[in-house]
Amino acid sequence: MRNARDHRKTKAARRSITSPDELIHIIFHELRTPLSSIHGYVSLLLSGELGPLPQQQRETVERLRELTIYLTVLLTNLRQLALLGDEAALMSWEPVDVSQLVRSVCRDLDVEAKRKEIRLALQLSDSLPPFWAERNGLIQVLINLVMNAIKFTPERGTVTVAVRGSKSAVRLTVRDTGVGVDPDVLPKLFREFHHQDRPEVGAVGGTGFGLVIVKRSVDRHRGSVSMRSRVGRGSTVEVILPQHSDQQIVHMVLGQMIQWSRQQHEPFVVVLVKADGMGAERLGQILKESVRGDDRYFPIHNKSLGLIVARTNLKGALLIAERISQRVERDPILTRPQSFKPRLGIAAYPTHGKGVAQLLKAARRHMAPLPTDLAAAG
Repeated sequence: MRNARDHRKTKAARRSITSPDELIHIIFHELRTPLSSIHGYVSLLLSGELGPLPQQQRETVERLRELTIYLTVLLTNLRQLALLGDEAALMSWEPVDVSQLVRSVCRDLDVEAKRKEIRLALQLSDSLPPFWAERNGLIQVLINLVMNAIKFTPERGTVTVAVRGSKSAVRLTVRDTGVGVDPDVLPKLFREFHHQDRPEVGAVGGTGFGLVIVKRSVDRHRGSVSMRSRVGRGSTVEVILPQHSDQQIVHMVLGQMIQWSRQQHEPFVVVLVKADGMGAERLGQILKESVRGDDRYFPIHNKSLGLIVARTNLKGALLIAERISQRVERDPILTRPQSFKPRLGIAAYPTHGKGVAQLLKAARRHMAPLPTDLAAAG
């Protein structure tokens, strides 16, 4: 009986899977937890808390740890490829401190660099303005480029990560003193699943996912990526990402949603929330916590204005507004008598407008104070 029930569940799950990308998401979630547990137990063994390990056993467990990390990275890359391949998926744009992000990522990767006695050097600018990007996408770009550089650099080499910027773009460079890339291989590296074997540095095998993820993520940011290399002298990868204004981000996001809505014949809504003063920072956190699933929150105009885009109808938008209103009502900062009262407005596509400007104008026209007069917002 149990086998029959399991078989029916499997058939039902198969019927519910509509695309290879959806299958990848399911596999990711099914394998992530057991892999994390295995990694935790292996780390516990290596820590010595359960007793000392003989040298031969320690080497075996170290190898198991490396394989667990490899599988985790592979699984993450598969999921990232699926996300980047979904043209309807909205990017989670937000202002990012690129230099701080590079420091954080390289701090985590320095363990791997030290294992090969590679010096991981940073050349960063702390005067860069906040840069609109998808944080997780940018992290994946950095991880794949730096890990690739470490992989193809021999022991006691150097990997340098540099960030430079201007008002119009951010330039990210990863340079290594590695084995370099053959000229005939170089044009193929950013194509799907191409990789090179370099046994002299232990770089054998691989999936070729890393640079494909870099290319797709950079493309989604409307940027460019290029590589220069000399065999035996090392490689330099340069990523150029254009700086976008608040207005450009809003138009890109809503333009993408309008295109999706026309193709799928489905509605979507815009929820616009305004706050000033010290309440703006707190309201931004409330808005971020109020989005669910595929909904997206975008902080604009120095967080004094929050934009939520959701694939739902007016009824669903009112539920989002109700969640925001309830949180505002309970917040000790936003309910102070002297604080600025947040205002919220809703516009639905195509009911309130068929263009970006029309939707934003309708949302502003419907603005009402929170936590009262919620019905007027729609």
